[in-house]
Amino acid sequence: MTDDPERTFALAWKNRRIFAVRENWPAGALESCEAIEREFPDVHPVWHKGGLPGAWGEAGFYGTVRGLPGAGRTVFAPTADELRATLAARPARGTSARK
Repeated sequence: MTDDPERTFALAWKNRRIFAVRENWPAGALESCEAIEREFPDVHPVWHKGGLPGAWGEAGFYGTVRGLPGAGRTVFAPTADELRATLAARPARGTSARK
């Protein structure tokens, strides 16, 4: 990859557009992902058709939170609006949901 965050962001943005065409995303899914990323810059959202064993089993929107290690950094929602709501409800960075 690259150490330049802006270049990394631009590459991820471009790659998502290529992936959307190659994987035949539904109408509006790419635009929804781009809008979500503008609203939540620490998240890289994609649409996935599902069907994989494990975490990517369901069709819908997945948001990978940048800067978080491993498991728990990807959130799923069936629709873009639900992903947006889930991301908006997250605790602020540097805080914990644990009591």
